[in-house]
Parts: sequence; C-alpha cells; structure tokens
Amino acid sequence: MLSKPFTFVLFLILWIFSIDVTAQKIYTIAEEMPEYPGGEMALYEYLYEVPFPEKYKSPEYKNKIKVQFQIDTAGNVQNIGVKNQTDNDELGLIAIEHIEKMPQWKPGIHLGKKVIVQYVLPIPFERLTPKNKKRKGK
Repeated sequence: MLSKPFTFVLFLILWIFSIDVTAQKIYTIAEEMPEYPGGEMALYEYLYEVPFPEKYKSPEYKNKIKVQFQIDTAGNVQNIGVKNQTDNDELGLIAIEHIEKMPQWKPGIHLGKKVIVQYVLPIPFERLTPKNKKRKGK
C-alpha cells in the first residue's frame, strides 16, 4: 500500500500535468492591435449597421450596451458577451448577434507572435443622419 505523503505527491503531480498548458494570455494591448477589414472607420460603419427595433431609437438607449469580445490568433471573433449590465436583454442579444457576424480580422501581434486580444466596444443604438455624420466629420 502507498503511504499518504507519496499518494499526495503523486496526486499533485498528476493534477499539475492535467492543467491546460496551451492556454494563451489574453491581451488588451498588443504591439500590433488586430485590424478590422478596411480599418477603424469600416469597423465603426459596421457597428452603426446594427439592426435594432424601432422602439429602441430613443436617446435613452444611446450607447447603453458595451460588448466585450476577443480576436483570436487566426483573426476570428470569439467569447462575445455584454460587458455592462442592462435591464434590457433584447438589446444585448441584438448586439451579440451583430458582433458574431463580423468578418475575420487581421490578428494582433505581440513580441513577434500572434496573440489573443480582448476588446470592449459600445454598440451605438442610434442612427447617424446625413446632418450629424457631417458634424462628426464623416
């Protein structure tokens, strides 16, 4: 029969080797940040295309939802969720569905290696009209 200290050490060794050593660090800033196809302006144009019901077009919903997601080492969007608490689950689901449909990004690079980068972006539940597009310099 094995002694208790030996059994404990054996258990500890097996547990250590069962840990996923492939887990990668998640960055919020990298030397080269991931890039949305077409650049930052194209990203914001995409965010402004979020389809949402007419009932949410009032100012009280402006930038109420912040979506958190990651761009993996292949440039895919993953681990999408609502960052801020909201009393409206429907808006959160609409925002998540829109982010899920994003095209593949150019992945982030840090110290010469592709890395996972986390983003938090506000979803603009408002519409830019030609007047305020001009005012905002677009």
